[in-house]
Amino acid sequence: MNTRNDALLTQEEEIRLANLISLGQSAEKKLSQLGDNISKDEYDILMAKVSDGIKARDTLVCANMKFVSYIATGYVNQGVEFEDLFQSGSMGLVTAANKFSPTAGTRFSTYAAFWIKQNIARTIATEGRAVRLPDHVHKEVNKYKKVYAKLEVELSRKPTDKEVALKLNVSEEHIKELKSYIYSIESLDKESGSDKDTTFSDLIPDKESSSPLKYTMDKKMNSTLDKTLGEVLNNRESFIVKSYFGLGGIKPLTYEEISTSLKISRERARQIVSSSLAKIRNSKYADELHNMLISTYN
Repeated sequence: MNTRNDALLTQEEEIRLANLISLGQSAEKKLSQLGDNISKDEYDILMAKVSDGIKARDTLVCANMKFVSYIATGYVNQGVEFEDLFQSGSMGLVTAANKFSPTAGTRFSTYAAFWIKQNIARTIATEGRAVRLPDHVHKEVNKYKKVYAKLEVELSRKPTDKEVALKLNVSEEHIKELKSYIYSIESLDKESGSDKDTTFSDLIPDKESSSPLKYTMDKKMNSTLDKTLGEVLNNRESFIVKSYFGLGGIKPLTYEEISTSLKISRERARQIVSSSLAKIRNSKYADELHNMLISTYN
């Protein structure tokens, strides 16, 4: 059987991987329930299932990355860079891999398409623009963002419109106009994607509803996140990783937003995320932190 990461999987292979993922999730829940009341042999058996599940999920995800790229291409020119669309779609793919049932009776790509589109649509609704700004306005908006970020650091608080206006030597009314460009949101009724049969309102999830189990897990995750990340990464790396993935209650930021906030290049922000993830993979907290990154998008 071909198991290369970039190889197309047969439906039988997808079912096998889904079964391993399901067994791994069940083992992880049992480990959590048993706590310290578990023998070494049982612990080793359950951890092996957890590890197999993670490997199966990674295989399923990697084999479908080109599918994410294909879908993301249909959403370009809506105010969000392709790389960020791809990142968002990839997280949707991971969610689909975690939720895919071996008894679904359908191909994984068919099931995953909804989660990929949902994440991409949410990103566009949050960061995208209904109308592309003229170049000169776009430059002014970027200048406003840089000055705002700089003042926020200097003042240790959010600067007022008047303070930003003074720095830019413009009127407060002009600042309000620039802010209106930043915060305008794509209409939720606008048809989205290449198929033109889905709207943003169809795809964006209800963020108000949250199960008690998810609430408890999120609370536990946030309480251990700083400790585990702190032992693997330095303060700067930890802040960038949490910002990029939206961990610990932080709103997910793009490389561009991170670079503006920290006064580094966009490429440098990407390199720090990449090197930090490599540190995480090689740490004793690899599985725990990996699952935290994944659960953020479930």
